[in-house]
Amino acid sequence: EAELRVEVRGDARAAVDAGLVRRAMSNLLSNASRYATRGSLIEVRIARVDPRHVSIGVHNQGPVIPAEHLPRLFDRFYRVDP
Repeated sequence: EAELRVEVRGDARAAVDAGLVRRAMSNLLSNASRYATRGSLIEVRIARVDPRHVSIGVHNQGPVIPAEHLPRLFDRFYRVDP
């Protein structure tokens, strides 16, 4: 509907709680697609940070989240929308 594309860049293995990662990725991708510019790219970037840590980022092209909301962004039930 929004004509979005998704690309995954990178690869890493890690011991994780699959259910929690699945839920987090679902939420991140849902938000990324909701606020992405029509016809744009959503990119999932995976990288090994060090031998014990992996970084996963979801990047979209769309409105920027105002800086004052960033510290609370992952608070349960916190919403930036009015």
